[in-house]
Amino acid sequence: MGYRLDDLSASLLQKSPNDCMFLGVLDLASGEVSLYYADRNCDPQQRRFPGHEELVRQGIIQTKAVRGFCFQLKGHQIWRFYRNSVLNGELPFSCLSAHEMDKIMAVLGLEMSDDFESYP
Repeated sequence: MGYRLDDLSASLLQKSPNDCMFLGVLDLASGEVSLYYADRNCDPQQRRFPGHEELVRQGIIQTKAVRGFCFQLKGHQIWRFYRNSVLNGELPFSCLSAHEMDKIMAVLGLEMSDDFESYP
């Protein structure tokens, strides 16, 4: 199954600051990737949440058939990609595979920075 970015997330990514951090959620049933700003302040109207746990608490995520990840932009390029999340509890190290990361990054359509790194 191919992954795709939902419309709100595509808009959010397009108008994002050059340097920021995103929370990502992959719906396993549909392949849809949803993005939210990672922010210490929670503001659902602005799609800002401090972490994946808050997305669950707020009722944004209502199924267990999801995977979570985060990525950081520097100069509007992908600088860091974090494959682990509390949403990935049943996976080894709560971590997406490198293959899943590559598929998600392709959907984002952004260049990788020269000093790109993924964790773990």
